[in-house]
Amino acid sequence: MMKKGKLFCKIMNNPKISVIVPVYNVEKYLSECLDSIINQTLKDIEIICVNDGSTDNSLTILKEYASKDERIKIIDKANEGQGYARKVGLDIASEEYILFCDSDDYYAELTAFDELYNYIEKVKVDVVIFNHYREYKLKGYRENRADKYPKMEKFSYLDIYNLFAFYVGFCLKLYSRKFLSGYDDWYFPKKIKYEDMPFHYQLLTRARMSYIDKYFYVYRIRPISTVTSSITKNRIFDLCNVFAEIYNITKNKCNLEQFLSYFYSNLFSRLSNYQIKEIETVNYIIDTIKLFDISELCECKNRDSILLIKAGLRMSSADFMEYLNKKVLKTKIKEIENLKADKKTQDNRIKTLNETIKTKNEQLQQKNEQIKNRDSVINQKNIEIQNLHNQNNIQDQVIKQLQNSWSYRIGRVLLFPLSIPLDFYRLFRDYNLIKKSGLFDSEYYLANNEDVKKAKADPLKHYLKFGWREGRNPSEEFDGNEYLYKRPDVKVAGICPLVHYIMFGKY
Repeated sequence: MMKKGKLFCKIMNNPKISVIVPVYNVEKYLSECLDSIINQTLKDIEIICVNDGSTDNSLTILKEYASKDERIKIIDKANEGQGYARKVGLDIASEEYILFCDSDDYYAELTAFDELYNYIEKVKVDVVIFNHYREYKLKGYRENRADKYPKMEKFSYLDIYNLFAFYVGFCLKLYSRKFLSGYDDWYFPKKIKYEDMPFHYQLLTRARMSYIDKYFYVYRIRPISTVTSSITKNRIFDLCNVFAEIYNITKNKCNLEQFLSYFYSNLFSRLSNYQIKEIETVNYIIDTIKLFDISELCECKNRDSILLIKAGLRMSSADFMEYLNKKVLKTKIKEIENLKADKKTQDNRIKTLNETIKTKNEQLQQKNEQIKNRDSVINQKNIEIQNLHNQNNIQDQVIKQLQNSWSYRIGRVLLFPLSIPLDFYRLFRDYNLIKKSGLFDSEYYLANNEDVKKAKADPLKHYLKFGWREGRNPSEEFDGNEYLYKRPDVKVAGICPLVHYIMFGKY
């Protein structure tokens, strides 16, 4: 049995990043989280897993991974909340940089640690911010969540931006351990929700930061988590305590109007699924409101936030409870109206998309018809070509049969004495015909027939005796092979195609 607080695994030599993973009842998701960490291309890391009193098999899974990977350290402790679990991990972390990873989330890129380490070493800041996806398991999709961070290497939120404009994102930052160690008042409370919000604003008022536009982290939205679980009276108490802390952190460093607007929107986003029935809850909200010094705030663009604060200060608890519930109801009605408007917009988009798909399908059908018609034409041409080949084959067979017949052989024997002077006459006649026509290019013939050139033969005589039978062309202007193909009778007669063309004309 593992003793509480006992530390497991060997310590790595000179790791660059400490990854702190608070773990509480996440047996379904823990392996995916750990796999995305241990398989990073940056191997010089230590992995500090703080088991925060899990009652499922999470601790068993941690032990299995630690037995195979010496970089993993396990701290087993009683349940005190995710925020304090992070502090426990941070207290033993000893490396240059710190990453926090929730145990039901995971890293989208295995190069994330490498890229983050190289980037922070380059820009030399206290904190590097990066982007994330939101993964909705029930809805079955993932979406990008990109905040509009400054496009510069180093910045301070107070110098440039509204302090309350960006996602809190505890796990979306790489921290310098030296920077974190420079303060001893970081907000890591025990057993409180929304604990990441005050830490975030402490960070924004102290750190030199930079931003890398990469989606390294996947934030899983699951049915039951510390974020999506139902609102209770204690959660409202926690929210009020958290905003009291945020007010103390930011009151001298930001615009009060911005803070009040942020408080108002957060309060009603949490109350939207919660009907207040206890005076105790109302008094908690009123006590928080009394902390805010609005005496010098004459005008405010967010009128609702001022009305809320003034109502809380002047009304009785019972009246203020009724006021809050009415505001919550209005908020719900507005949300429903927005959802209806979104649905209408979505329906219009779907309708437009369906029309586009229909048009594309019609175009595709037309293209298919055109292709079908072209295929028919090509098939017809192929049939015609095949018929010509068949005719040529039949003619060749007829010629062979004639040449093998006795009448042909006897005729050749009888005519042989006369054929010699006749052949000389034809050769002389054909030689002069071609020479006068200008259709024979001696240079072209020799350039394309190296054997004739080496033999130092007369190119025209060679063409008349052998060349045309071997498929050699006399010039670029005349293609003898094509002529014989289109005039099979000339081929059967054994006549030089160029001579026939000169004597009898066109193709």
